[in-house]
Amino acid sequence: MADDPAEDYTLLFSGSSGHINEKGTTFGDTWTYKAGVWTNLSPPICTITTCPEARTYGGLSYYNHSGQQYLVLFGGRLSATTYDDTWTWNGSWHNVTPKAVAQGTNAPYSSTYVSMAWDPADGYIVEYGNSYSTGNRDEQTWAFEGLNVTGIAVWSLIPTPVHPPGLYSEALTYDAADRYVLLFGGGAPGATVYMNQTWSYTAASGWMNRTAAIMTATNTPPVEGLIDGQMTYDPTTTSLILFSGQHFWASPTSGDKTANATLNATWSFSSGVWKNATVSPAPHPRFGAAMAFSPSVDAVVLFGGLSGTEVNATALGDTWWLIGDPGAWTNHTTALVTYSVMFTEADLPAGTEWWVNLTLDRSFSSTTATLSFNEPNGSYTYSVSATGYQRVGGSFAVRGGSPAPVAVRFTPIPSSSSGLSILDYAIFGVVTIVVAIGVMLILMRVKGNASPISVNSPSQLGEGAPPTPPKSGA
Repeated sequence: MADDPAEDYTLLFSGSSGHINEKGTTFGDTWTYKAGVWTNLSPPICTITTCPEARTYGGLSYYNHSGQQYLVLFGGRLSATTYDDTWTWNGSWHNVTPKAVAQGTNAPYSSTYVSMAWDPADGYIVEYGNSYSTGNRDEQTWAFEGLNVTGIAVWSLIPTPVHPPGLYSEALTYDAADRYVLLFGGGAPGATVYMNQTWSYTAASGWMNRTAAIMTATNTPPVEGLIDGQMTYDPTTTSLILFSGQHFWASPTSGDKTANATLNATWSFSSGVWKNATVSPAPHPRFGAAMAFSPSVDAVVLFGGLSGTEVNATALGDTWWLIGDPGAWTNHTTALVTYSVMFTEADLPAGTEWWVNLTLDRSFSSTTATLSFNEPNGSYTYSVSATGYQRVGGSFAVRGGSPAPVAVRFTPIPSSSSGLSILDYAIFGVVTIVVAIGVMLILMRVKGNASPISVNSPSQLGEGAPPTPPKSGA
């Protein structure tokens, strides 16, 4: 999830109803959050050329440089497939992946657990650390530097002699007050070794390990380390906010993933110092949530995530706001808002029943010229039907209010000059065939039961042989 100042909303893409290593449905939805309202912008039909494929743990970040302004999506994973594609969003998705991806040369490796942050001081997006399709951890630092003249992504590998260890699921964001990219935590090689290091990055200084300088018993996040936590910058408090994640408190070599403690702690980082900002009430403990500062509500917004641990995760669908540092978490999960959708027709005889069929096997019917039902924000495909009329279809969208009425036209199924429809002729043809077969069976049965012919049969007389004349008397 990332804020999109150009489009004036916060964008959320994709997600899963289960942990990446467990069963769950992976979604390819595109949602916006503005003024406390979630809106589904997913197109009715999504192809690999019009929007990204469903995935989890891709990287999403804002970009604004040299007249180019959009969100950037890179990588992610669906089942056993990891992605190396790059997409931009400026109200719609655009595939800007280099035509011939040479992984590790002109683009990062296909990866999951991707971490990216927009670095306005240096004019590019910083991408660091992820997990390859082979399971290895990446130690490379990449810069997304916009699109070339043909509209293709430009990725550059940044030499960094000093850098964090190879990581996945670390927290990464830009600290506007301190003017550097900040990295915390993550999983290091060995899968169960979770880090508690704090690093900063600038183009001038490269990566700098700040852990020793700020480490104390009271102002450092969990000393055994953290993965899958969420971090974002809050301009109202000029501090970074870190929330939740999995805190590994067992032996790093035990391999016992059930020992992970899923947290709901809140930490802030300002002027190079971590501070425990945990308050109550707070969101339920979770990991892998989505979090970003949303200017439309002037608050840090947290959505979803997984409760439990990797081996028994449960998807969450709640929305929370954090205002202040130390601040207060408030639950802004709302009931699903729906809006009236109306269809109209002007072709059917009075009293004729007709149907509107939506995706997900939902149907509505009417015997009048109008048909109304309620739907939440989103994009929908439909078909309309009536007995004896051709089926037609289309699409409509609900965007924070009732859409304009959808006018549909019905066209009778074509019929012949005799007044019989194609269906009538089909039924007649089937009946004719059945009758013909029945007649043939009756004739065959009659023939099989008849007596043999006994006189003047060619087979009895011999072909061309005349009858034998009777004998005369003596």
